[in-house]
Amino acid sequence: MPGFAIRDQYHSTANLDFCSLQLDKKTSRGSRKHEERVSFDPGNNVARREVVRGERTGGRSDLSVSTCARDAMTLLQFVRKELAQGRQPPQQPAILGAAYQVRLEYLGSAPVHLGSQQIESDRFRTSIKGPASDFSVELYFAHDAVRTPVMMKIPLSLATFTVELIP
Repeated sequence: MPGFAIRDQYHSTANLDFCSLQLDKKTSRGSRKHEERVSFDPGNNVARREVVRGERTGGRSDLSVSTCARDAMTLLQFVRKELAQGRQPPQQPAILGAAYQVRLEYLGSAPVHLGSQQIESDRFRTSIKGPASDFSVELYFAHDAVRTPVMMKIPLSLATFTVELIP
């Protein structure tokens, strides 16, 4: 939307098995700002979500998770690793405030035009179902060795919002 600033910043920490340890999330929609942290405790199968205000935290809630839970950013890296090894990632939850069931469905190979380049990619319909939402996006991963995400299409009521990663 012209004149309406949207800014999201995520920082995710995970172990070598792509199991999340912590997710920090900062969002801004116009003048509204929000910051939260999700800390994962695999020993107790808990993800603790806290609202962050400066140096203080509050508004805590706990979510039961598996011993190798993944936040949305870690799940993306896990998906890239699985695709690079020739495997279809299984349906699984991603934590981003709440738990969202994420399922990728392979739709075939598709060329993606980024600037003056054409990149061969694999196209996936990604179904995301949460406590109060159920939607799909299209993800495109390059055929390179690390399966770089190159484009995402998000259908909205007015139009499809396209995000491109230009190399």
